[in-house]
Amino acid sequence: MRKLVLVFLISIVSSTLASSQDVYPYAVAGPDGIYVMCGRQIPRNFSYIVLRKEPGKNTWEKIATLSFYDHFDTFFNNVIKANGNNPAYELPSEKQKGHIWKWTQNTGNIDSIPYYGGIPMYREALGVAFYDREAQKNIKYEYKVLNTNSENEKITPVVSFPSPRVNYQITNTTCRAMEKYVSLEYEIAEKKHIHTVKLFRSYYLQSEFAPANASLGFNNNNSQLKVWALDTLVMRRGILLYYLQPYDLYGNPGVPSDTIRVTNLVNKDESWFEGIHATSVENGIKLSWKFEVPEYLRSIDIYKSENYDSSYVYLLSKSPNDTIFIDEDVQPNKNYFYYFIINNAYGKSDRSARVIGLHSGNAKAVAPVNLTAMAEPGRVILKWKNDGDNSKGYYIFRADGKSLDFIQVDGLFESDKVNVTYIDTLPSTLKSTSLAYYVKSENTSYDISPASDTVFANPFQADMTLTSAVNLSTHYSDNKILVSWDLVGELDENVLDYRLERRLNPGDGENPGQFEILANNTGHNYFEDTDILEGETYEYRVISLGINNLTSVPSISSICRVPIFRPVSISSLQVFKTENGYQLNWNKTGQENIKSYKIYRIQENIAPKLLATLDVDNTSYEDKVNDMETVFLYAVSCVNDSGIESKTEYWVGAD
Repeated sequence: MRKLVLVFLISIVSSTLASSQDVYPYAVAGPDGIYVMCGRQIPRNFSYIVLRKEPGKNTWEKIATLSFYDHFDTFFNNVIKANGNNPAYELPSEKQKGHIWKWTQNTGNIDSIPYYGGIPMYREALGVAFYDREAQKNIKYEYKVLNTNSENEKITPVVSFPSPRVNYQITNTTCRAMEKYVSLEYEIAEKKHIHTVKLFRSYYLQSEFAPANASLGFNNNNSQLKVWALDTLVMRRGILLYYLQPYDLYGNPGVPSDTIRVTNLVNKDESWFEGIHATSVENGIKLSWKFEVPEYLRSIDIYKSENYDSSYVYLLSKSPNDTIFIDEDVQPNKNYFYYFIINNAYGKSDRSARVIGLHSGNAKAVAPVNLTAMAEPGRVILKWKNDGDNSKGYYIFRADGKSLDFIQVDGLFESDKVNVTYIDTLPSTLKSTSLAYYVKSENTSYDISPASDTVFANPFQADMTLTSAVNLSTHYSDNKILVSWDLVGELDENVLDYRLERRLNPGDGENPGQFEILANNTGHNYFEDTDILEGETYEYRVISLGINNLTSVPSISSICRVPIFRPVSISSLQVFKTENGYQLNWNKTGQENIKSYKIYRIQENIAPKLLATLDVDNTSYEDKVNDMETVFLYAVSCVNDSGIESKTEYWVGAD
């Protein structure tokens, strides 16, 4: 397996470097900084000097001097240090160290070192590459590389980080959960520039995602790359989540695969039914069951077929406390077959024994009562009351009000409600000025009732306008805006629903944007808008909706501004002088939704300078300055997820 992985990585590294190995120096984005590739020659008797120029400046800043330290332990200590810059790399074994060191001693050119000469962390240890972690995100830099044995100065094209995430189109094709391991297979459609992958695992509701340390295998063909993963460090009877994370040569993560959920082993001893029975009742076939309730029972799935041996389809799921179900979707004097499957926290059981059911019905159907008809543009709304206990559906009949020549409108209209509503959409060719209707019911014994009373309706012809919503109000609370308005359906029965629209309204004389639909067919008169940003002002309006896409004029709008919540700066900062400059330490902030820190330095008569932007998990920073005479003050600000930065209020100097 390791040999297969190595062959795959060598082929990918070779293809990745082919486009840039003839042009040095060059710079390329990494996950948290910028790699500067200085040259092919290993600097044993000379040095590479790396300089950086920020946008808008004419001066170059020296940021590194690189040389190769020809010592075994020093070299591999530098490899370990460089490994921290890139999550895609793995450290070499003791056996691999011997081969790598032998290759470095036999050449002065990285192209002569197979595979490892193309990996950035080994290039850093060889002194031919530098990883600029002090570069700021989304800022374009130029780099200049000098060779102390040459007067040539070479400048790289401008570069910034991070680079856009590449979608390698990773899909999971196979997932098998066994008692002692989980086996997964993935296909990668876009394999260009991919360097390696890592499998991440989480125990559902128990742990965060972390690398699974699974065994990986690869099969690289002309069209696709296949990846096999075998995770042997899994918990029996557990629920696991997995995703596959790809990386390019420089450690930049691509778009991961979708997360899949794996249940590791169902206990077969917990899924044995003691008895399943099927009996005929008035309105269908009654299924009843009894079994020892298993641990963590989630549901019971019931499957049904009209054939004993095949064609079973999922019927429904019952809760753990249920022991009966009446299947009303049956025909009298016809055999039906059922089996059950138990779902607990670990998966699905084997299917139960099959049981046969037969329904026999003889109840008489009762005619609907209180039939009414109301005409609207293009349709007639019929309403009636079900006066029987076992009605399952209805047949609607329509006729011209003058001829009373009734025809059936549609097939069986199924409903088991007491108060039933049916909408008859009228054909465009219908020219009648008066329509007549009656309804018949059908019960679960398939008996059809006599006709209901006949009612009449005049097709709706007049132009119609809808009433606009009133009293629209907005209120901000708990990171959301609550929008509410008064219902007008009682005043205007043609209003069936509402559409809520929103736009940005910056005010101060600026033109607001266009209204966009926020919620269509809300079904009620309120809405919680959580898709909002701090400091923005939103304007809302409501439009009433009727039949045939009829809409009202917009309501009077309501405006709500989302306040800005600014974080506070770090007050626990301590500064100490060191041999290399100043060491800054502070306590991690306890504020929520903080994503990063910004480190500033100030001195007399000079504006504050941003030194670095750090992840929120960092609590220290070293400012390497050679000037020990100047008094420097430092401050650490906090930046939240909305990009709002705290004020730099606490400036601290060295004791």
